[in-house]
Amino acid sequence: MFADNQSHYLNDVYLRGTAATQRAAVDLVKVHGSVRDPNRDMVFAPFDLAAAAANDPDKWHFVREQLTRNPTLFWGYGFNDPGALQAMRKSSGHGVIESLAWVQIHPDDESDALAEYYRALSYNVIISTTSDLLQYFSEHPVIPVSNSTLSKNLGNVPATHEVPSRPLADFLQGAAPIWSDIFDPRLQRTRHFTKISERLSADKNIVIAGIPGCGKTTLLMQMASYYNSGTSHIFLENLSRGEAELLAKEIGSQQATLFLDNIASDVRVIEVLTEPNIQIVGADRDFSINSVGDKLAHWGVEIIGVTDQSDSDLVSIWRHLPQDIRQRQFIRPEISGASEPSIYEFVRSNLRTQSISERLIEHVREISSEDNLMAELLVLSCYLTYARSLLSSDMAIAYFRDSQLTYDQIIDMIDEVGNLLHEDLHHSDDQDYFVARSMIVAEEVIFNSPRFLLRAVLERFHTNVTRLRIPSYDVFQRRAFDSKVFRCAYRSTEEAVDLYDSIMADNPSSYVLQQKALFLNERRQYDRAFKSIEEARSKWYGRTNWSIENSYNKVLFYANLDKADTIQISADQCARALDGLDACFRRDRRIGTHALVYADCALKYSYLERASDSEIVKYLKRAQEMLDIVVSTESYLRRPHQLRNQVKNRLRNFE
Repeated sequence: MFADNQSHYLNDVYLRGTAATQRAAVDLVKVHGSVRDPNRDMVFAPFDLAAAAANDPDKWHFVREQLTRNPTLFWGYGFNDPGALQAMRKSSGHGVIESLAWVQIHPDDESDALAEYYRALSYNVIISTTSDLLQYFSEHPVIPVSNSTLSKNLGNVPATHEVPSRPLADFLQGAAPIWSDIFDPRLQRTRHFTKISERLSADKNIVIAGIPGCGKTTLLMQMASYYNSGTSHIFLENLSRGEAELLAKEIGSQQATLFLDNIASDVRVIEVLTEPNIQIVGADRDFSINSVGDKLAHWGVEIIGVTDQSDSDLVSIWRHLPQDIRQRQFIRPEISGASEPSIYEFVRSNLRTQSISERLIEHVREISSEDNLMAELLVLSCYLTYARSLLSSDMAIAYFRDSQLTYDQIIDMIDEVGNLLHEDLHHSDDQDYFVARSMIVAEEVIFNSPRFLLRAVLERFHTNVTRLRIPSYDVFQRRAFDSKVFRCAYRSTEEAVDLYDSIMADNPSSYVLQQKALFLNERRQYDRAFKSIEEARSKWYGRTNWSIENSYNKVLFYANLDKADTIQISADQCARALDGLDACFRRDRRIGTHALVYADCALKYSYLERASDSEIVKYLKRAQEMLDIVVSTESYLRRPHQLRNQVKNRLRNFE
């Protein structure tokens, strides 16, 4: 029904979460399960449906809420369904719009009696065969409403006079860029602008890569505003494959240049949009790009690193900082590993005022003792931004479902948090969506808030909020269970493991098991870590997931490292893990990740007393070879440069 639709696409909420701000998406909720998802049970019998509702009540609240908001047709239901329909129509605390629900009944001897039953449940009744109903729809077409975010000439990049203004200081102190910042003459264009312009003029598709805070989004917006391609310019972020397919249909044969931020969220959009009449400029973090670098290479996309800045760029940036907030003397920050500073690192060092993240962290700490729930909501919004999702009004209400707060109190809290995080607001017809000021702000708040607060957020969120509510769940799950976040939230290993296990009960995913294993590995619970990573590995049913293989060999190495000097078998297992990481490097195109883990392990192996000098030199030289390759082919990554120096220094001890 939707394969050739020009205005809508289906969004499976179990795989990708609710489509949130994507008006072109139609959320598909497979209430009974799916034969295509082996990790989910099929649920049909009344007792099983009741148990499913008890185990994940927010999922059913979510479904009911959709029924109160949207005209709904229950199509193809039989005699066993009234109980389920009655359960779905129970109010979840908001008014039910009874007149917008219809149920189709197949005409037969008992249809009149069944129709009366449904009318008693406040349904409108359609007595018809499926073929007759389809025929009716075909004879009474609905005039489609455009869901396009583009103007008639395709472009959506605004002109200078079309954008609201704000002080440039907001951006310099850590807020995400908006168009008025881009048009401010004090915001300098670095040498990277010229380099990328030249590659675009050579008809290349480009992806900009760099560390957090190096100016990727700013540069992408500058390119969209100032690069003269002679085509329509379209700027979008977090584009999904479904949206990309609709966009490709809308562009048709017209010439367009696309500027796509957070491209690694769903890198398949590049495959969809790679056409002779479309040029693509994407941007994302260096390690996010590294994880999809094999696909980008296959599609002929060139990756350009923009982390480091030239001395002339830094001087120019310093000169154009507003004098009322700029340090009196030029400061070049010291960066570990003798790396060049990013723009964010440089600007932060050269401002006399607090950054937005510093102010928010201070605010969170102050209110955590006075208004703990408000502090939780602030940290929750940052957690969702960290995982590349959004906080919605509905999600906040579900989050506080077990509190004593009234509906109005929750809405007031959402408004107050929205004022603190007022940027990047998204509006739909019935609720707001908003994110933290920027990814950097979100990360700094998460990792610097009181431990008990982050722990409370993780536990309440993953207990009360169904995955169906989470916008872009397929992207969210890649970072939401990050072992680094759990290490920051929990002193108690057992409490963290309990939460991982609770999440696994609802989402039996290799992502969760992998992060649980890495968490246990950091806590030196090596046997338990190895058991978890083996379980994650088994979920691929004989196929190879190289990210899982990387973690498997890393955990295997650390599980044996402490015993390697006294037990030969453990030393052999360490060598086996290094060989396994070598295989990951050779057989997977995401070489940066594998080289870094291999080099870290090789350095630790070099301090084993049982290991011979020849073995140590062999592994260190192999680590240097790997890092040399990564530095030459993936120069946008910063960490390989630093680690290569450490490996070279260690090798000198064996010369």
